[in-house]
Amino acid sequence: MSDCNGSNARMWLHTIPHLSFESDLVLNPMLALSALHLHSLSPDDLAMAVVLRRYIDRALLSAIMLSHNYWLLAHQPQPDEPYELPLLAFKMIEGLGSVFAQERDYLDELGYGWFGGEEAPPEIVYTEARDYVLCYYRAFCSGAPARNFWRFVGFMPARCQPGYRQMLQKHDPLAMALMARMLALLRGLAHTWWLNGQGEYEVVERDVRGICQLMDWPLSVLNKDIVLER
Repeated sequence: MSDCNGSNARMWLHTIPHLSFESDLVLNPMLALSALHLHSLSPDDLAMAVVLRRYIDRALLSAIMLSHNYWLLAHQPQPDEPYELPLLAFKMIEGLGSVFAQERDYLDELGYGWFGGEEAPPEIVYTEARDYVLCYYRAFCSGAPARNFWRFVGFMPARCQPGYRQMLQKHDPLAMALMARMLALLRGLAHTWWLNGQGEYEVVERDVRGICQLMDWPLSVLNKDIVLER
């Protein structure tokens, strides 16, 4: 990273190499970048191409684990800080899904799977968050297996159109209400540690109650605790 300077240079020259000796999650992506650099200098070197592919594979696996870790960490309460929707976690999941979509054939051959690359049932209309919610509540009431829900219910914003996530970011009341209803459905399914979380990393109650807190403002207007003035 020759153009880096200041704090960015310290990150690449000191922090990342230091952490890589303590964690394979950091080591593998760093080696993948190094191999990519060397491969760009010697594109005809077949041995380097093999090494590059090897470390990219490992980096992808690291990304999967990081996305799950970050999902739970994003729900950890922060002292003296108001609740916010874990939108960065959804962006991370969406970005990783895009990588897997691009490399789907190759990753399938290696035995890697990713929920973002699966074909959605034809009856689901992703362009309307309301239809998304109603579809899974109907499926729930019809007795569909729990395994058909987790990846769709927990990561709704990553599967809906980008405009929906923008509405969540703006704390749009209707968008947040739909999200709360989707998350509440997880309480009717068997608990999964990697999605529901536990203890200080609990997801459903923290998100639903947090959403309700974010919607206190319009309620305060109705109760005349807040007076709107031009």
